[in-house]
Amino acid sequence: MGWLLLCAGQSRRFGSNKLLADLDNGKRVLEQTLDSLSQSGEPILAICRPETQAIYDLLEQWRVAYSVAPNAALGMGHSLAWGFSQVDSWDWAGVVLADMPYINPETFQKLAKVADSESIVVPEVMDESGSPRTGNPVIFGKSYFQFIRALEGDVGARSVVRRFVDKVVKVRVEDPAVLYDIDKPSDIR
Repeated sequence: MGWLLLCAGQSRRFGSNKLLADLDNGKRVLEQTLDSLSQSGEPILAICRPETQAIYDLLEQWRVAYSVAPNAALGMGHSLAWGFSQVDSWDWAGVVLADMPYINPETFQKLAKVADSESIVVPEVMDESGSPRTGNPVIFGKSYFQFIRALEGDVGARSVVRRFVDKVVKVRVEDPAVLYDIDKPSDIR
């Protein structure tokens, strides 16, 4: 069991590697994500793309294991497939997007407490209009690893969630950050 931290994106809309961008608190995006995620107490395996030495260096400073997805440039599906092929011994794996630095540590802890090998755990939060919305991270039990390892292209694991909707456990959280990632510099605010 543990977290797969996806650090393999191209940051095309951002214009540079967004994971190295500075936040208002003086930390870089990836550092803030690691700070919150590491407080869960669960193992972390970062999935990186080739030739991102600055990311490798930062992960090494944080003593976080990482694996380089050789086909990461082909899209998120390939990175996810690679990541799930690396954690066969885990009972569950939570997919954490490294560009979501504002998620509260308590959210990771709350989701991990519900995780098991047979469920898909999804955080649910009320949006500004009072409607429930699901966000990230999503935890997949070992029963679904084979389906994620078959992903390709620039497709996330949403198709697996839809396919096994009867196995989805929604966990209510009071953390709107589960809905927000950083795509462009103005998102840092």
